[in-house]
Order: sequence, then structure tokens, then C-alpha cells
Amino acid sequence: MGKKKRKSKRSRTESPSDGPDAFSGGFGSLMEAQGLRSSGHETKSAELPQRGASPSGAPHQEIVADAHRWIVRISKKGRGGREATLLSPRGLSEGQDLGALAKRIRRELGCGATLEGDGILVQGDQRDRLERWLDANGARKVTQG
Repeated sequence: MGKKKRKSKRSRTESPSDGPDAFSGGFGSLMEAQGLRSSGHETKSAELPQRGASPSGAPHQEIVADAHRWIVRISKKGRGGREATLLSPRGLSEGQDLGALAKRIRRELGCGATLEGDGILVQGDQRDRLERWLDANGARKVTQG
């Protein structure tokens, strides 16, 4: 076996830095002192992409409001006894992106959601939460079936 290395004995008041105030400033002031940060490179909040908007720029609320009626129902068939909530739009115009709406439901409700057939499959019994969410996002009529 080799020899064990011992820590050098240094008092708590001694500092390994160049001066007593070397660590008193923040990281930003240290960067400015070294000339690595300039004021022209900050990101403006207006340049950031807006949340809740689809890539085409249309908000997701238009998809929710475009359908004449939303049907929310529960199903256990073909899922090993597990409950799933089916969300079906009625009267939705062609070309609407339900995939983006499923992604928004996943993010805002905190549960799994995917496209299945002509509707959205949400994991678990989410009937009440989906009904409140649809009402808050401008749905015309929500029916539990």
C-alpha cells in the first residue's frame, strides 16, 4: 500500500485566492472584470417564442373553440382493466392539429395523452378535469358520455 496524503494544515482565515475580496462579487461581476461579458449579448424577452402557440402561430384555443361539441367518456376495453378517458371532437374542420392539442393537454394536466383514431386518449379517469379544462379554453359544449 502507498502512503496516505495528508491535507495541508491551513487556518480557516487563510484564503487560497489572491486577495481577501476575490470571492466577494458575483459571477457576473467576475466575468465583466475579465472582459468576457458585454452588455450587447443579453436576450430580450420579446425575442423568446411564446408559449401556448402552435408552430404556425395560431393559438391552441382556436382548435378547442372550433369544434361544435366535445365528448368526454371513460373506457377500460383493451387496456388490461386500466381506465382511460377518450376525448372526441364533433364538427371539427379538416386540417386541425389534434397532436398539438394532445401535447398541450399532457403538459397542462400532467397526464399522458396521445392520438387514437379521431380523438385524444388521456390516461386515467380525467373526465372532470378535462371538462373544466375545455370550458376554460373556450369549448362551446362538453358532453360526458
